[in-house]
Amino acid sequence: MTISGDASAENLGSTDFNIALNLAGLAQGAVSIGALNCSDGSRTFGSSSEMLVGLATDTRVRTQLNLTCKPTLNIDSSVKTVSGTMSVPSKGITDGVFTAECSAKSAMAVNANIAVGAAVPGLISLNVTSASAPLAFACTFKGSSASKGTDVFGTIDGYGDVAGMCSSACVALSMTARATITAATGEFKGQSGSGTYTYSDAFEVPELASIADRLAQMKGSARVRDERVSCPEGAQDCTIYSSNPCPNGEDTCSFTKGGQSNQIQCPEGATCTIVAPPNTVSSSMYTKMASSRPPSTMRIDLANQPGQTMVLRPMPPTNGSIAKLLGGQPISISGEPNTTCSILLKAKKTVKRTIVLNSSGAASVTYSSTQIKTLANQLGIPKSAKTKNVSLSASCSGNSPSAIRTIQLG
Repeated sequence: MTISGDASAENLGSTDFNIALNLAGLAQGAVSIGALNCSDGSRTFGSSSEMLVGLATDTRVRTQLNLTCKPTLNIDSSVKTVSGTMSVPSKGITDGVFTAECSAKSAMAVNANIAVGAAVPGLISLNVTSASAPLAFACTFKGSSASKGTDVFGTIDGYGDVAGMCSSACVALSMTARATITAATGEFKGQSGSGTYTYSDAFEVPELASIADRLAQMKGSARVRDERVSCPEGAQDCTIYSSNPCPNGEDTCSFTKGGQSNQIQCPEGATCTIVAPPNTVSSSMYTKMASSRPPSTMRIDLANQPGQTMVLRPMPPTNGSIAKLLGGQPISISGEPNTTCSILLKAKKTVKRTIVLNSSGAASVTYSSTQIKTLANQLGIPKSAKTKNVSLSASCSGNSPSAIRTIQLG
């Protein structure tokens, strides 16, 4: 299927897509602490378990203990599905659903100040003052409105800033990324273009949350989380994030699967409806929780033109750097759904691959470590080469222009 522009159609110009998408949940599932490296001046805690043991006998936690930390953050770079909702006020779209295939990537160490103790709001507060690298995000997406018979396809790629203050065991996340609509139907037929996607949120770090939970047990009361952190209703901690949250960003939804009724975040394949809060939670508190997932805006400059082709992965670790293709990681292409695309890898020689984009306008090619070594040989790159830079271009059937990038074989 090729979606082309209508010569008589007008450019829609700057158009806002309001997206409710739980990228913080994705980050929470992708990020874990390697070495903790927290010091109170006289001793250093290498892990969260060491810190828990140390705090158990430290009388300063009755008030406040200040730590300087240089933790390393491990990033799970696998592709995960995250779902949400979409509205487009200018087109009267209010029933949109939004599904994205996202991944994160970074080799990151941060400098942070942590305050722990009964006198600290949330029992633990985290202020990340700097990070060695941003948190790279990349998503392919499909947004759909059944009432308008409209689909939009595209990509989001950019870098999240994890610096900032969190008044609990969490990390502040903010991102301004590039967003592209590669193809569309219905209300946006023939329109494509690029713009920005903005997002801000916070996510809890499981290792730090466990420390705060232990302190809460010692104190004999529930701990208070940063208001930016959204927790599933009834959950004991915020590590229980689903990769497929409820359709309108609710923190609780009901569904029936396998004959059993449940009231947790909506899993993949289940039909969700918002449920009344338990009697133990006031209506005002529930309203705050249900609306706590912050909205984000995708502002696209749409024009009547052929669809676009994008190379989304491998992701450069920082803006302007060269992405490295490692074994098991994909080359991901996004464009007009169900089209045939050619991937050309060029060095001294050329290797061509042909793929067909799926109904969501995305497809990937993955090479193993052994295949990458074979690929380097096929491209005529000497084994002794210190860097193995390759020109990657992707072109799809139709009139969309080719996407060209330089990557490095790992």
